[in-house]
Amino acid sequence: MKKKQRRSNGIINKLMLCVIDLIWIIGFITIVSSSLYLTDHINNYLLSLEFINRFIVYGLSIFCFINLYIIITGILFRIFVPKIKPGRAKVGLSKKHFYWRMNWHFYSYVFLFFKKYTFYNRIMRYTFLRLFRVNIKYSTYLAETVDLQDANNLLTIGRNSGLGSEVIIATHLALSPKVVIFREVNIGDNTHIQSRASIAPGVTIGNQTMIGFDTVISINVTIGNNTRVGARCSIDTGVTIGSNCRIGQNVYLGAGISIRDQMVIPDGSKILNSEDLIPLLTHEKEVSYVTRVSIPSIN
Repeated sequence: MKKKQRRSNGIINKLMLCVIDLIWIIGFITIVSSSLYLTDHINNYLLSLEFINRFIVYGLSIFCFINLYIIITGILFRIFVPKIKPGRAKVGLSKKHFYWRMNWHFYSYVFLFFKKYTFYNRIMRYTFLRLFRVNIKYSTYLAETVDLQDANNLLTIGRNSGLGSEVIIATHLALSPKVVIFREVNIGDNTHIQSRASIAPGVTIGNQTMIGFDTVISINVTIGNNTRVGARCSIDTGVTIGSNCRIGQNVYLGAGISIRDQMVIPDGSKILNSEDLIPLLTHEKEVSYVTRVSIPSIN
C-alpha cells in the first residue's frame, strides 16, 4: 500500500510540475501577444503623425513594448496569483508551493529578459515591484546587480534604504528536495546592506543599520536599530543582536546567541556560546544580560 501511495504521489507531483511549466508557456505567450498588440496600435498612431520621423517612431515602439511587457506582467500577476503565506510546503503537492511557483514564473518573465532595464529605471523598478506586492518605497535604492531571489508580499524594504551590488535576498529556503519553507524578510528605514551580503528567510533588520560586505545572515536572525555589522561576518540561525551594537569584521556568531543592546564585538571574534561573550563585558553586572537560547527550529 505504501509503495502504491508513493507511486501515485510521485505521478501527481510530476503532473503538477508539468502543469506549472505549461502555465509558464501560456503566460509568456499571453504577455508577449498583448504587448505586441498594444505596441502595434501605438506605432500606427505615431506613424499617422507626419511631423514625427519614422526612425523615432520605431525607437518609441521598442520602448513602449518593453514597458508594456513589464506592466502587463505585473497586472496579470496581481489578478491570478494569490499572496504567499509564511510556513512550509511540500514541493509540487501543496497550494502554497504551487502559488510560489506561479509567483516565480511571473517574476521570471521580467527577470530573465529585462532585469537590467527594470533595475536601471527607478520608475519602472518601483512600479514592477509594487505590482508584485513587494513592500518597497520609491526612495529605496537597489543596485542593478541585486539578486532578489523572490519578489512577493513577504519582502519589505524600508524608506531610504539601499542594497549594494550582488546582494542576495530570499524569502524561501529548500530544507530538502521535497520541502520548502517561506519566511518574511523585513529591512527597516535608512538601512544599508553592502555588496555581496546574503539575507536568508526570516531575517529582520532594524532602522539605520549597516550590514558589511560579504556578510552572511542565516535564517530567523533579528538585528536591532542603529547597529553596525562589519564585513565578512557570519551570523548563524536564530541569532538576536540588539540596538546600537558594533560587530567587527570577520566575526562569527553561533546559532541561538543573543546579544544585548550597545555591545561591541571585536574583529575576528568567534562567539559560540555565552561564555565567549563574558570577557567582552566591562562590568560584572552586565554578565546577566548575556543569554543563550535554544537553537530555533527552521521547520
